[in-house]
Parts: sequence; structure tokens; C-alpha cells
Amino acid sequence: MRRGLLAWSRDEVPPAALDARIARCQAAMAEEGMDALVLYTSFPRPAAVSFLTHFVPYWNQGALVVLPDGAPTLFVSLSKRVGGWIEETAYIAEVICTPRLGATIAGFLKERLGAPKAIGVLELSRLPGGIAAPLAEGTAPAAPTDASALFAAVRHPADEAELALSSHADEMAERAFAGIGANGTSAPLVSSLDGTLRLHGAEEVLISIAPDLDRDIGLVRPDADIALGDRAAVQLSLAYKAHWIRVTHTLARDGIDGESHGAFRQALDGVRSAAGLREALEGAVPDARLRSWSAEANRGSNPLALVAGETNPRAAPPLGSVVSVTASYDGPEGPLLLGAPFVFGS
Repeated sequence: MRRGLLAWSRDEVPPAALDARIARCQAAMAEEGMDALVLYTSFPRPAAVSFLTHFVPYWNQGALVVLPDGAPTLFVSLSKRVGGWIEETAYIAEVICTPRLGATIAGFLKERLGAPKAIGVLELSRLPGGIAAPLAEGTAPAAPTDASALFAAVRHPADEAELALSSHADEMAERAFAGIGANGTSAPLVSSLDGTLRLHGAEEVLISIAPDLDRDIGLVRPDADIALGDRAAVQLSLAYKAHWIRVTHTLARDGIDGESHGAFRQALDGVRSAAGLREALEGAVPDARLRSWSAEANRGSNPLALVAGETNPRAAPPLGSVVSVTASYDGPEGPLLLGAPFVFGS
């Protein structure tokens, strides 16, 4: 369950920005001849619905229905007592609480559209069977089709609101890292980072640690207090106002490796191609050899999805997207793990 601040700042996420995102989605639907678009949301898969409405689920599951015009309608398996809170924190026409999501959505579509002919579903193969089966049965003979490519095309480039939120989250992460060192054990480190970020309004903070880089560069989620070596690495996955980034720092006992991290960030500026991204990473850190890398961005329901990396080095993130890049290096003093968000193609 999320335990951070779930609030809608209309200054940071203006209704006009959400209107524009919804209008872009509806224009794509019209071009494809789509009568309705259904987007699933849950605790681990909030991103698509959050992008269109700012709704951030703290538990359970739901689905958003976008019709050819007007604000979308949100269906949730939460109880009616949270309906008021959802309406205060999300940009929707209506919230409908129901334990039977698939059947209720099918009834809604028939009521609003008569006999819908074309229903798109984001990530259709991942829609839970308890929703997918009654939805298909209730809207027959129309057969739901996958609308993942449609949504991915709508999702980018990032608008001004997303750029500002991502930049603010990045600044929050760097403030939290200030003064942190690989001293003793992981518990004080995790407590300091988590506490600072929650106090500054983070909705979610996930912390992974490589406790001793000289032994292993693998990141783990600490479920107990872990002894730290002379050099460690910490990765923050951070959500602020429904937008996620990752930041990774290598730590020594006297603090972060700011010089390497600064060079890494600078190398990413202005990258516009897959080849350019790989080339920038290879030369990012002086006297260090690139070992592996990955680039993540949002293109569906998962907050951060792999869009490029060692397994597919020719792939490129969508132009204008906010991309979190993580890379490992062999440096003169040992392994390095570095990571930061940037705007691809800016």
C-alpha cells in the first residue's frame, strides 16, 4: 500500500494539461475508428491512467474508460467511501465503485454507445481474466482489440507539466542524497533517504542497494540492515505527482561520487539517437569502461519500462520522452553504478 502524499496540485498538473492529453487520446481513437478505450490500473501498474487523469491508486485495481468525447470515467474496486477522495485527486467525469469491473464496464458502454463496434484495451493480454472475460461477453459481438501502440504514440513527447514534475523529482532525489555516505549499515541510509523524500511530497520511494561494489554490483531491496563496504551504490525509484524517475549514485564513505555523476549527466544532454545514446554512455566517465546500461521510460501501465539497453542497443526511446538511464562502469577505483533521468532528443 502506498503511504506517501496523494494529492492533486492544480498548479503543477493543470486541468488544461490533462484536457490536452485526453484530447490527444481521443483524436487517435477517432483516427483508428475506436468507440472506446479501456485502460487498466492497479498498485503496480498506475501509469497510463495517472497520465490521463492524475489518479494514483493506493491499493486494489480499476479501469478507466475513455469515450470519443468528454472526460473519462473511472471504475474502481474500492468501496464507495473513497469516492469523494478520488474525485478530489483525479480529473474524471465520474467514479463508479463496483466489485464486478468487467461486467459493469460492459453495461456502461452499451448504455452510452448502444452497440459499440470497436473497443480498444491497453495491454489486452495483461488485462486480468476476471475483467477481460465479462467485458468481452458483455460487449459481444464486438471483440476488444489491443490498443497499446495507439497509447504509446499518444504518450510522447512529454508536455510542460511532465517535464516540470520530472525535473522537480530529480531535484528532490539529489537533495536527499546530499551528505549521504557509505557509513556502517544500510538502515540509516534508507531511513534518511525515505524520510526526506516523503517529507517533500513523494508518493512512492523504492530504494535498492548494492552494499559492496567491490564484491557485487547487483542491486537488492534491503529487507534487513545490511553492512556496507567502502564503496556502495544506491538507486532511488521515485514518484512525484504520478510521474516516476530513477536516480543512482555510487557512494564512498565520505559521500557520493559527484564528479563521475556530474560527467554522466552532462554526457546525456542533447542525445537524439540510439547510437548517440550508446556513444554518450561509453565516453561519459573519464578513465572508465562501460559494462552495461539500460534506458527506461513510460509507454503503458508500468511506470518505467525498458525501452533500450544492452539486449537491444539499436532501440531508441521515444523522442521527447523522459528517460531514466542506469549504467555500470569499471572505473579506476573499482566498479561504478550511475543513473539519472534526461529528456531524450531535447
